[in-house]
Amino acid sequence: MEYKINKNWRETASKKMMYEATSRSKQYDYPINITFEDIEIPEKCPILGLTLKPAWGTGVASDSSPSLDRIIPELGYTKGNIQVLSARANNLKRDGCAEEHRLIYEYISNIFKEETNEKI
Repeated sequence: MEYKINKNWRETASKKMMYEATSRSKQYDYPINITFEDIEIPEKCPILGLTLKPAWGTGVASDSSPSLDRIIPELGYTKGNIQVLSARANNLKRDGCAEEHRLIYEYISNIFKEETNEKI
């Protein structure tokens, strides 16, 4: 079933993300000082370029669902430390540190270079 997305979905999604951030803050003792007005949902994911859209009614976030990210996790949900990314980008970012991401990049770059005999 296809769900119709209304023009105010960003406000509803921001409020939902605020509720979830507040809940996680209490559960994990993260600092929090934001309001739902601080949660700005862009048209596209700033990392992957996916058009952001809700996946309401499915029970599962899609890769292009908006997702609230703590830029520096230890600083919690604080002003200047949040951004909205696609769920895909946030999952990729969450699952590794910068050094691990660098190693993956170098590995993939070397494979590509070997297969194509091109420099990256």
